Parts: sequence; structure tokens; C-alpha cells
Amino acid sequence: MKHFKPITPSLRHLVQLDRSCLSKEKPIKQRSLLIGKKRNSGRNHQGVITVRRIGGGHKQLYRKIDFKKVATQPQNEYSVIRIEYDPNRTAFLALLQHLETHKLTYILAPEGTKIGDTLTFYHPDVTSSSLDFSIGSSIPLKFIPVGTQVHNVELKPKKGSQIIRAAGTSALIIQKEIQLIPNGPTYCQLRLPSGQLRAFLDTCMASIGTVSNSDHHKIVIGKAGRNRWLGNRPKVRGVAMNPVDHPHGGGEGKSSGGRPSVTYKGLPAKGKPTRSKSKSTRLILSKAKSLSS
Repeated sequence: MKHFKPITPSLRHLVQLDRSCLSKEKPIKQRSLLIGKKRNSGRNHQGVITVRRIGGGHKQLYRKIDFKKVATQPQNEYSVIRIEYDPNRTAFLALLQHLETHKLTYILAPEGTKIGDTLTFYHPDVTSSSLDFSIGSSIPLKFIPVGTQVHNVELKPKKGSQIIRAAGTSALIIQKEIQLIPNGPTYCQLRLPSGQLRAFLDTCMASIGTVSNSDHHKIVIGKAGRNRWLGNRPKVRGVAMNPVDHPHGGGEGKSSGGRPSVTYKGLPAKGKPTRSKSKSTRLILSKAKSLSS
């Protein structure tokens, strides 16, 4: 982390990441790696704001991440060329090159990955003979030992990694060879970063280790303008609005709202589950527990 000499008020509390280990070169302009990114300011295709408090910010280019890690052979080896910063996500990126085809690809950099390291991606149908369990390797869950930390986990086989992709996060393999129904498919039990226990099909792919940039939570923005550079607009409290704008608005003086916290649409804002019921909810074996407990 970088702390600054407080020669201005905004520098007094500013804490930024030390990016000396990251590449200072510009990203490679290949269609398979880099595409333009249009800012929609939280609006949908009809121009209606669906996500509030988004707008402005610096121009960004989107790095195309290989979340599927498509393996054409049972074992594919890649060499780490550089570690890069990504403005679109909290984790760092690793630019890889296939040792045989020399094809370039981006992945989320695991914690501890260095330039020159070799990462191995396995095919989902690989057998268990002589697998490499080093950090960054992508392996089906059924072959990973219990007690291993993993990230970039698939929710469905061959769909691509969907969860545990934020900086510094990882899941812990608790149990294997679980059958939720008799003579059914086998599952692996993982403890997610939230503390929730969830079952995954043991054919789902996962990467060994923890996502990079574990110090991301220590960043201190320092001033309001830096938030605007990131594309974050100000947040206005409902009790400060008029009754026409928010259910908490209006009142004489500083009122407290007079009702349980709701959104500007009148929906409960605190304490009510918002997950839609689906078949996937049966895979949740226990609810998330607070870290304090």
C-alpha cells in the first residue's frame, strides 16, 4: 500500500495500491483481448435508469477474460507474460501465452503468480493421473483435495467460471462425493467467502489458490473527485428528498422517515431476501453466517 505526505487535505487520508509489480506497458490491441466499452450510465436499451448513481468516469477498454479456459487437449500449459491492472474489476489480470500455439489469453491472476510461471489448464474430462495442483491450475473439483482453497468456480459444467472472482476471495473445499438424491450425480461442498455452504457438481472446473490483489479493501479514496473518476455519482438520502421523489421524503424538520427503510419504489431495503426461488437454491446447504459469529 502507498501512503502519501499530507501536503493537501485530500492526500492526508489517501491510501492506494502499490502497483510497482504490474506491467507499465499498454494492453495489446487484439480483438480477442481488447474491445471498446460504451458507457451506459446505468441505463438500459430504452434509456431508462435501472441502476442509479452511475455516470461519468474515465474512458475504459474492456479486457476479454477467458473464464471458460477452453482446453483442446487433456493438458494445456501457459506461460505468464505479464501481470496487468484492469479498470473493470478489482483483481489483477495475467496475460498468458500457450507454450505450443503461442496464443495469448487473459485470466484473473491468482495471488502469488509471477512473470515466467507456468499454469496448467486441464480438460473437464481429464483423468486423475499425475495432475498439477500448483497455484493457478484449472482442474475439475472431483480431483482437488479437501481443504484446498479455490476460486473462479463454475456453477454449471462447461459454462465458465461465474463466482469467486473478486479480489482476495477464495472458497474452501469442505467435503466431496456427496449425493443429494439416491443414485444421482456427485457433488462437492464448498464454503463460500460469505460463509455459505453450497454444493457444486464435481465436474465443475475451479482454479487453485486465491484471487490476486487481496489488499484491495485497504484502499481509501481520499476525496469525492476520485469517486467521480471511477464513475460513481453521489448518493442522496431518501429523508432529504420531497414526498414526490421518495417514500421517506417530506416532513417538518429532520424527520426519520416514519416507516421501515424502503427504496424509492417502496420495496423493502433491509432484511428481506431478494433471491428468486429456483432449482439452484436446493444446492445451498446452509445460510451465510456473519464473520463476527
